[in-house]
Amino acid sequence: MNHPKREEWAPYLFGETKLEVRRELNAHLKECADCRQEIENWQRSLARLDAWKLQSVPNPALNFAPYLNWAAAAALL
Repeated sequence: MNHPKREEWAPYLFGETKLEVRRELNAHLKECADCRQEIENWQRSLARLDAWKLQSVPNPALNFAPYLNWAAAAALL
């Protein structure tokens, strides 16, 4: 059995393949348990990456900015 190359699977995973190529890859996945398992693993990894949120880091400059405005206003007076 000829397995599609990894380079062929990447567009498939991101929904960027042409309809005919997608049909061929889907047919291959129905026949090949190894490729099906590999694609499922990649899909799980992509879902985890999509769900990953970075913690927001407070910007000390933003907290200090109002004081700079008041200091500038006081200096002008």
